[in-house]
Amino acid sequence: MNRQIDLICLMLSLLLLVACTSNDNPTTEALVTEGPASSTQEVSDRTIVVAEVSDNPADSFRAFQPLADYVAANLSEFGITSGEVRVAPDLATMTEMMVNGEVDLFFDSLYPALIISDGSGAQPILRRWKDGVSEYYTVIFVLADSGITSIEDLNGRVIAFEEIFSTSGFMLPSAYLIGTGMQLQAVDSPEAEVPDDVIGYTFTNNDKNTLQWVISGVVSAAATDIESYNELPQESLDALTIIAQTDAI
Repeated sequence: MNRQIDLICLMLSLLLLVACTSNDNPTTEALVTEGPASSTQEVSDRTIVVAEVSDNPADSFRAFQPLADYVAANLSEFGITSGEVRVAPDLATMTEMMVNGEVDLFFDSLYPALIISDGSGAQPILRRWKDGVSEYYTVIFVLADSGITSIEDLNGRVIAFEEIFSTSGFMLPSAYLIGTGMQLQAVDSPEAEVPDDVIGYTFTNNDKNTLQWVISGVVSAAATDIESYNELPQESLDALTIIAQTDAI
């Protein structure tokens, strides 16, 4: 299992997908022809679409609209006149949008990029530095006074993950736990009863919720990326302890 995870991480440390669709589709027609464009060559006005999967469209628009505008401004000679941001609620919808030629560029982390590339034929073209760092890893943490000192102590308890399509908030920590021999079971709520030989997991759908659920005792443990963890106030960090961390990607 660990060797498989390492291979996936090596192959997929990129995170910009470009749609591969037929030139017959007017939204994805070829923008560059062989040789220099002549003064009489017709170039139609076109919008370039940048997309993300998120349950918070407002945050996505705020984060990606400046990028869409920048890309459009620098591709004006190819008929690009504007940039647009589109947000899909889940990976299946984004895959369909890519297949239909509704999206030109999709940004995300390793796990979603793998799924959407596989489902749509989109091609990776760039590796993104997330939040200004070239690599990161996930930490599993608990309250310092909880009596939990290892992942084995999580059996019979519930751990919080962020969301099902998150690399650092689900794929990395779940793969790590399975790779060390732990059994995972999805539960409907943090209060659910879990067998003594199983770690239950539920989703918070938000990084801040993930961190807060441990601090407030809603769940026994949680997983998040090291950058988000280190951004916690010192008072919160003093109340927590890390019991495991994944490999970096």
